[in-house]
Amino acid sequence: MCDRAYFKETRILGIFNFIHTLFTDSLRLLTRKTWKAERNTALLTMLINIAKFLGMGASAYMLFTATMSGEITVGAFAAVFSLLNTIFYRMERIMRHYGGLQRDIGKVNNFFRLLDMPERTGTEGIIDFAQGIEANKINFSYPGRDTPAVKDVSLHIKDGETIAISVL
Repeated sequence: MCDRAYFKETRILGIFNFIHTLFTDSLRLLTRKTWKAERNTALLTMLINIAKFLGMGASAYMLFTATMSGEITVGAFAAVFSLLNTIFYRMERIMRHYGGLQRDIGKVNNFFRLLDMPERTGTEGIIDFAQGIEANKINFSYPGRDTPAVKDVSLHIKDGETIAISVL
């Protein structure tokens, strides 16, 4: 689509609006899916922070009451509280990585779909225009369309001949 020949075809066939609509629809879909993934990641982060806050609060309360009743020492209180802080921090990091993985899995899926797409094949040869140009039974359909745009068209243009094609 970036070459001059394709640009001319796009303008001549009048498919700019089709391509533009396809592009804007794809961009809207991408934006919606990105927002959804970002929202899910933010929601997960918020839930983790709430759980961390409640867990640390409950742990601090239980440790404080145990320390005040003489069941554990102040040193044990500090050690257990520090350990719980480390555990909650590690859990938060793991869940953030999980949220990022969930967000990026779409990019990986798109990459694999790109790799699975068939490649164009064909042969190259030396073109001799001295005999003119001949094309037999040409068919063409746009991707995603059932109706062919061109069906069984044959054409022979002699060397030096000029023709005009009119579409009705």
